[in-house]
Amino acid sequence: MSVLSSTQAYGVWVAQGQRQRIGRVQQGNLISGNAQVGVRLYGPATTDNVVQANLIGPASRRDDFVGGTQNVGVEIADGASHNVVGGDTPSAATSPGNTLRYNQQHGIVVADDQSRDNWLGAISCSTYRPCDRPGQRWRNAERPG
Repeated sequence: MSVLSSTQAYGVWVAQGQRQRIGRVQQGNLISGNAQVGVRLYGPATTDNVVQANLIGPASRRDDFVGGTQNVGVEIADGASHNVVGGDTPSAATSPGNTLRYNQQHGIVVADDQSRDNWLGAISCSTYRPCDRPGQRWRNAERPG
């Protein structure tokens, strides 16, 4: 497991990137302690990326709580489309989802109407606020608010 923690605004920022993989089964990352967002998928050319099997928010693998420094676990913004966050099915038992904990505002945010057709599935949440509606494909009018 890699540890991606800093005082930077974003832990992982994919801008205009395609087919990137952040985390793999049995090889997820610990993404925590960032000033704003743990993982940000940003821009209209940001497509077909996969974010799976990561711990996003906790201070350590033991799921320690240190006051929750990140505002958002995962943000999809500015037209990022056709990305997968979590597993391929709604069941965390059969799919390599992400665990999002202790993010101050949201586990996952789809930030605008241009970010379409992203799959958010198999997510374990325990945040100050919910992960919204995991296990669904969101389009512009259906995005969480």
